[in-house]
Formats: sequence, structure tokens, C-alpha cells
Amino acid sequence: MNLKHLYKIKKTSNVTINYISNTQPPANVEWILADSENISFKLLNNDMRQIRGYQIRAHSGINYDWSSAITINNGNLVTTTPLSTPDNIYGESTFLIKAINLNGIYSANATSDISPINSPSAINVLSQFNQAQLGWNGITTGGSVDNYPKAYSLSSVVPDFSSLTYECVVNVSDISAGSRILISFQYNGSAITAEYRQTAPKLMWTNDMDPMWTNDSDLLWSLGDYLTWPGYVIANQATYNFRLSIPAGSIQGKIMDFVVIVDAPDIIETLTNVAISVNGTRLPITNTYRSIKDVQISINNVNIAARAEVIDMSIDGPMVKCFDINNNAIDGNINAIITGY
Repeated sequence: MNLKHLYKIKKTSNVTINYISNTQPPANVEWILADSENISFKLLNNDMRQIRGYQIRAHSGINYDWSSAITINNGNLVTTTPLSTPDNIYGESTFLIKAINLNGIYSANATSDISPINSPSAINVLSQFNQAQLGWNGITTGGSVDNYPKAYSLSSVVPDFSSLTYECVVNVSDISAGSRILISFQYNGSAITAEYRQTAPKLMWTNDMDPMWTNDSDLLWSLGDYLTWPGYVIANQATYNFRLSIPAGSIQGKIMDFVVIVDAPDIIETLTNVAISVNGTRLPITNTYRSIKDVQISINNVNIAARAEVIDMSIDGPMVKCFDINNNAIDGNINAIITGY
């Protein structure tokens, strides 16, 4: 072996590694972009710090507070980009991201993007609580209600306007399995925060010897703390409080529209090889419906029956008849897909 040659290689090779300890925060993410389909961000792939992953959080409206934002991706760290935008995020939304290193240390600052995400359509509206139509009968703090009507903030120290908060109570009683609560709002201001809480029953006692009450004026249940609005919640038969807040500043806060919506998901049922009598047959549905919206039919005995017709959309089972080429009612056999709620 040529030791001289080996020494030369060792001496002239010059590799510099800029290693930064995992006890320090990783760099801030350079950018994040979101739309109704995907969330994309710049990976820290040119940084020698070892990155465990990224955490992405979101707010309804404009809100840069990391600690109160909702964690997306089921709370799991994100390691690839892009990822699909969750369906519970809609309307004007703030997206925040931080990198996390192997020691669990987060970036010092969150990188943000504000994006208008398409609102999910309420599939089947069971009830809605339009605050403007109700005359803004909630509690307005830091402002007033004009005759449009809309809630608006008052001037505190010219040229700044006071913060504006609107709180309302909604009693949800009409729900179906899988029903969601959605909210929709329009506002003017530098930012807005949407929050909610559900009144949570608590035990009427603690120990056997304790009384069921404390003071005459105390409630037997707990209101609980306000939570950041997550986009939608599964509806319960309960009382909900909602709160919209616009901070003080040079832009006058206004809430022009605020609607709480309770909707129900579609029920889709498939029936096969249903015998249809000459007088018509009601489809043997197995689900309970409030309303049937659509029935799609395909004929199995096409050599005999030329067409099938839905006579009515009864929730007891839609009536179906089959006809030959001469438009005479005949026996038939069909498949059907029923959609309702």
C-alpha cells in the first residue's frame, strides 16, 4: 500500500458538515400553501438537522395562535407533501406549520397561510339557526346591532375600534344518526375566531352524604370551556354555545351573517333481484327514512320488460311498476339503489 498516496487523499479531502444539535429548535418551515384539495409545504430537506416530521394546525377564520389551533391529520405528524385538505376545514381558514426534530423540539415560529376553502354543502338540512333572521338575539359585547341587521363594533379610541364578540345559544333537538353541525359566517375585520361548547351534564352528587346542590342559584350542569371550532361536529341532542370574536384594531369589526346548520347524511341502500308484480310492488327497504330523494332502477328481465317506472317515493318503500314495449303493465325483476335521509 502506498502510504504516501493514502496520506495525500486524507489531507486533501475537505468535507464540511454543518451539523446543528437536536437540542436546538429546527428551522422555521419556509412556506405552506393550502386550497380546497391539498396542503403543500417546503420540506427542510437541505437542513442537516434531523427532522421527525411536521405538525400542521388550522383555525376557522384568521387566527395565528398556535396553541389553540386544531391539529389536522388526526394529530399525527406529517412527513410528506402534499396531503389532502381535511373535509372539516372550510371557509376562510388559517393554516399553521412547524417542524419537529428527533428530540420533539418544535420550530420557534409557525409558518402560516390564509386560504378560502370551499364550504361543504349541507347535504340534507334538518334545521338552521340564522342569527340575522333571529334579530341577533345573542349577546353582543363591544358593539351593537344595526337595522340591516348585523353586529358591528363600536369605536373605542379613534381611529381604533373595540373588539367585537357575539355569542348565541342553539338548542339542537332534531337529529339523525351521523348528523353534523356546520356554521357559516361572513365578517369584516383583521381576524376572526370561531369557538363553541356543548353544555355537559355533570353528576348531581359526589359522595353519598353530599347534598345535590350548593347554592340556590347554581346550575346542576357545567357549561365547560369554549373550544376552537373544528370545522364541524357530530350533532347531539343538546344545547350549544357559539362565539365569534373579532379583535380590536383600525378595521371596524362587523359580522354580517352567521348561521348554524344541522344536517343529515345520505342513506344509500341497494336492493337486488326484486320481483315486481303486474300491479306494482313497493320496494322492500330496510332503512328508516325521513325522505327518499332518488331511486335508480335497472331491469333484469329485459327480454320481457321494456322499462320500469317509479310511481311514488313513499318512505314506506317506493312503488315500482314494469311495462312491456306496448306500455302494458307486466311482472318484472329489477335492481334498485335508493338514496334518502
